[in-house]
Amino acid sequence: MSIARMIAIASSAETAVLASARCASIFCKVTENRADNGTRGRIFCPQPARSHNLICKDDGILANICTFAKQRDKIIHCMRAFTLFAVAALALTACHESIEDKAEREAREYTERYCPTPVNNCVRTDSVAFDKATHVYSYYCTFTDKMDDKVLVDQHRKDIHAQLTQAIRESTSLKAYKEAGFVFAYVCRSQQHPSVVLYTDKFGPKDYR
Repeated sequence: MSIARMIAIASSAETAVLASARCASIFCKVTENRADNGTRGRIFCPQPARSHNLICKDDGILANICTFAKQRDKIIHCMRAFTLFAVAALALTACHESIEDKAEREAREYTERYCPTPVNNCVRTDSVAFDKATHVYSYYCTFTDKMDDKVLVDQHRKDIHAQLTQAIRESTSLKAYKEAGFVFAYVCRSQQHPSVVLYTDKFGPKDYR
């Protein structure tokens, strides 16, 4: 889970606690008292937000709400302490993650969550992998439909190379990896004949810088 996600969850929880506490204070202020003539009137518990001896004359529901209201400051304090601890722990972990570890993790997570991807422009991404030893970030893809044609791919090999080069140069998501000098590799197979590799290519710093 990302730091931003952790902060959002904690903030939502704290907001809920605050809202519940405010409602509890309001309910704690109001109790019902039967007047001599049988009509109902409203009276207010003294010091509803501070008193530890609130008396709410009801069937026990308001008393329970008042008890929760008394503990709201402690709950909020604990929530804030937990948020700070969680954020600090995640930040410390992120600081100790090397660029190689990050690349390996992100490639694995992308493969697990999104692959195989839907076909887009006759191309499907089957998996992504990063090799720490060689610093190669590899995309394993499948050509489908019209692109699943060795003759056509061979005729447009230069065009494919140029388009991939431009895509890598303009990619902001790969910025950190480009700065680290990673090599990006593509291995594209035939959908009809998976053992047949239709296109392979590699792009190093001299290609995308």
